[in-house]
Amino acid sequence: MRPKCPLVAPPPEARPVEVVNEEEVVQSQDRQAPDLAGHGTLGRRGGCLRGFVFLPLQHAINKLRQQVQERRQQIMQAQSLVGTVAQTRLRLTAAHEVCQQWRAESPRQAQLITHYASLTQQAEEAGVAIDRLDPLPAVELNLIAQQNVTMQFHAPFSAVFDLLHRLEALPGTLWLRDLRLQAVTENDNTLRGELTLTIFVDRNDYAN
Repeated sequence: MRPKCPLVAPPPEARPVEVVNEEEVVQSQDRQAPDLAGHGTLGRRGGCLRGFVFLPLQHAINKLRQQVQERRQQIMQAQSLVGTVAQTRLRLTAAHEVCQQWRAESPRQAQLITHYASLTQQAEEAGVAIDRLDPLPAVELNLIAQQNVTMQFHAPFSAVFDLLHRLEALPGTLWLRDLRLQAVTENDNTLRGELTLTIFVDRNDYAN
């Protein structure tokens, strides 16, 4: 028998050599290389898009903030007016009550004769002698009238003082004006005087 020969690998130079085309290698590298220029363009486009979206949104937010600030100022002003309105209502209510009370106590135009009689009665009770009582032309306003009356009298000083006190206590509004006093004689205690009274008359019935 023939002896078996061990398997021996062929020399390196005997292996088949793969021939690579240079142009194919260049084309393969071109296909695999990333398009950096393209990515840069997309990045810039994305930044522009974000800018286009952000600017209108920021403008809307600023506008809403301004509206909120205006509403807050309006609310603060309204809250400050609440106290003023409440005080005004209280004053209006008080004025209405005063007007109602004045109308209840003040004489009407048809009641002036009765009011003149009351003046005479107060003078008699005080001890004042009336020499003359002259109503003057009335000053008519919209809702009221000013009826002036002149009174000439003589009496002691104490009686005159008592009469003035009684006139001030009469119901309604009565002004005492132009009080003039003079002594009759040096040794006499009697005084002669003249007084102008202004009676405020309610003429609301005539105004309506």
